[in-house]
Amino acid sequence: MGKSEGFLTPKAISKRIKAKGLQRLRWYCQLCQKQCRDENGFKCHTESESHQRMMLLFADAPGRFVGQYSTEFRNAFLDVLKHRFGTKKVHANVVYQEYIKDRDHVHMNSTRWATLTGFVAYLGREGYCEVEETEQGLFIRYIDKQAAERFQRAREIEKDRLREEQRQEQIIKKQREEALKREAHKTDSNKPSPENLYYRPTEKKISLCLKATPARMNEECFGEKLSPTTQYLDENNFQEGTKEQSEAYKQSNWLEENLVVRVKNTELENGYYFKRKGVIKEVFDLFIADVEILQLGDLVRLDQEDLEPVVPQPGGQVRVILGENKGTNATILSLDMEKKTACLKPETDLESRLVLNDVPLQYICKRAQ
Repeated sequence: MGKSEGFLTPKAISKRIKAKGLQRLRWYCQLCQKQCRDENGFKCHTESESHQRMMLLFADAPGRFVGQYSTEFRNAFLDVLKHRFGTKKVHANVVYQEYIKDRDHVHMNSTRWATLTGFVAYLGREGYCEVEETEQGLFIRYIDKQAAERFQRAREIEKDRLREEQRQEQIIKKQREEALKREAHKTDSNKPSPENLYYRPTEKKISLCLKATPARMNEECFGEKLSPTTQYLDENNFQEGTKEQSEAYKQSNWLEENLVVRVKNTELENGYYFKRKGVIKEVFDLFIADVEILQLGDLVRLDQEDLEPVVPQPGGQVRVILGENKGTNATILSLDMEKKTACLKPETDLESRLVLNDVPLQYICKRAQ
């Protein structure tokens, strides 16, 4: 027999029905989730033991079963409306037809709603959808609550971002103002002022002795470093030497903090501080220093011409204040009083054999401990 003769056979019809997917609603058992093909099959199913057991369970708690089916039906219906149609206005029956295309959907006759109209009215009351009744029937529009939440969250994020930007701008503005204030204060502190000339940090006695001195020349005036022969000439223990050596010595600034110096001004306080030793506490304008007199504690502001370096005994710690090795910390190895020179061991090269020989005594000064 040909294939055309088997098209209307019961077996072929059964296959086509199964392939179609959806069958009559009246022959579907929601409790057992079983779809019967005809009335006879549905009757046989209702008389089966498995169906009877499910009916006994349903009889014990009917509200729980109906509530569960109702929740599943509502969620599935809203999912179809949300993902298939979005927020567009659509006929309720169109959404329902789209929903029941799923073979495993929850049937409405197993829920608390008997009709689609009642279910749509419920969605409108609960705020799930906007319901509009027209001559063509009921139209619904999905209310996307998450969209409103996302919009609100985006606004909050934008507000936080703007607030953070304003805070950062205020911080940057404040830092800029503080930097300008520090720069202005630094500039003002470098200029001599009456406040700097007359101050009393403690109860120590303060004296001031400044002399008019000729214009000095240093490295900043020429823009290049002078040779050691031109800049620093050999001098004898601060008292003896040629006229050219004395002039070169006067024109070079050697004052630094924490140096031990001796006062050579005989007119200051009627010679009270003459030959007394002190420690330089602060230097102003390269040639003026605040000196704390040892054993007295008096703070005196003196010019460089009123001071002379102190040279310690061999083994003492000194600092080179003039010459090509200016700024070097060293230890005195020996002194040659005839040549007025010293032999130094730099502290930066303790492990090496480097020794500075024939360094004029005028080029070194004792460091305060």
